Amino acid sequence: MSVVGWAQGRWQRRALTGSSAQASAPVPFRVERVATIAAPAADALRVLVDPASTPAIEGPDTFTVLVPGRPVGAVGERRCFVRPVGAGAALSGSLQEVVEVDPGRRWASVDLSGSMRLRRSVTAEPVSPDTCLLRVAIEGVGPDGVARHLEGALGPLLDHDLTAAAHLVAGWPPPPPPEPNAMLRRIRAQDEQALWRLVRAPRETVRAHDVVRTSAAPVRAWLAVADARNDCWDDPDPDAVSFTVPGTPPGQVGELRCRVHHGSTGIDGHIAEVMAVDPGEAIVVRERGLVAAVRTTWVAPDGAGTRITREVVVDSPTPEATRLRLAEDLRRWREALVRHLGA
Repeated sequence: MSVVGWAQGRWQRRALTGSSAQASAPVPFRVERVATIAAPAADALRVLVDPASTPAIEGPDTFTVLVPGRPVGAVGERRCFVRPVGAGAALSGSLQEVVEVDPGRRWASVDLSGSMRLRRSVTAEPVSPDTCLLRVAIEGVGPDGVARHLEGALGPLLDHDLTAAAHLVAGWPPPPPPEPNAMLRRIRAQDEQALWRLVRAPRETVRAHDVVRTSAAPVRAWLAVADARNDCWDDPDPDAVSFTVPGTPPGQVGELRCRVHHGSTGIDGHIAEVMAVDPGEAIVVRERGLVAAVRTTWVAPDGAGTRITREVVVDSPTPEATRLRLAEDLRRWREALVRHLGA
């Protein structure tokens, strides 16, 4: 999954800095690798496309979650691939949508988080009842500079996917990740430097808060503000969805929450973590992005109803723009909460 993510953003921003590459007309490209796997075709295909295989193939700090409300195991399924960003605790998510399923034989997805819309396909061709050819390919359309460089950068990563599949079906430990080639190392180093410049930029603490008074009972208000599915209420994207990452404790410390929405170049996933909970009274959620906002929500009885207070704190390098954004976010949250509670 991360192979597509690297190609989407890094190659466009870093590899195509020369004027000749920028001026070249888009051309189709395809990077493909094939390996013989000692397993039935259906088993080999399953292990490579199973979201549960992500930590073994990509590394223990990565994972894939299925977006609720979409088909599962069929065309239209959406997956959020989450990986670490930089040297801190930040996490970034990219979205893939399944566009082709031939059970036991073929599976394909398209990345929705970048402008290139790269397609990743996995095909298992039976050779015998216990052996198959497993084929992994990435294809798309982009400037000629991309096509010329992708083979050297992505080929070893696709080889690694096939080796990992062979290890997993055999019950062996996953192989170590491949060493990136010189170009990819340079791109990653430049990205790391850019991240550090962002992290070290002068910042100002921005605080914003809002209060909602409602006739709803405190327990009903608490259930609304503590539910991860309602985290998208403050999002400007009307199609945004949010949910608890499976395997993490809903409404408790350590819960990871994923929000999926339209970003500047596609559909992105953002991760937040519940840091503190006083059941029925307060919950603290911290975003796991490079610029992390901390949202604290309090619920308290107010006469015959309930008072709900939310405060958002961000250490921002652009304080004025952040103040305006937070004010709009809180307005959307307040209006959605009032509609939900009916008062």
